Amino acid sequence: MGEEDMRVLECEIDIDHETSLKWNLTSKSLPEPESVFYVQPQQHLISLKLMCMPTQVIRTLYKNSDLSTATPEEVATKLFDLENEWPRKGTLVVAVNPHKAWGKTWLPIDLEPSGPALDLTMYICEGTNVVKFIQLADMAEKVFVLCATLPAAQDSEEECFWDVSKHLNMSPGPLKLHPAMVKIT
Repeated sequence: MGEEDMRVLECEIDIDHETSLKWNLTSKSLPEPESVFYVQPQQHLISLKLMCMPTQVIRTLYKNSDLSTATPEEVATKLFDLENEWPRKGTLVVAVNPHKAWGKTWLPIDLEPSGPALDLTMYICEGTNVVKFIQLADMAEKVFVLCATLPAAQDSEEECFWDVSKHLNMSPGPLKLHPAMVKIT
């Protein structure tokens, strides 16, 4: 749940080796800068979505549904069917693994009140993962929920880096790339 005043909330998610293998989460979701290129986009077997909902909607859901005996899948389905509602624009920053090269930060400009759930899948990996909520306003009436589901077909658009090494005649060893400007017409 959100807090009444400005605050940084931090949540740790630990993914053990067995879970990482089962759901095809790697030891690192994206390459560190030294690795330069990433060969294939990761085909995750799970989708991790961060949602935000009004506290009252969650209370009503629990009051009107018998979720006390529901399976985790049934609870996730009920939550996922609810409408996502981020706080007022400009009041929240969400950072996933902010101190890692493969981390991701959503700035206040990225979070529209009626915007979709955030897809954290590419940024969660084996080991300890940190999700930070930097609250810039009162969010006591908000609940943040991480839903794990099977990936939908439309979720297959993933960020990736292209492996150009097979197209270049390269010798082993470090590769240094220098900035360049390309004119696209």
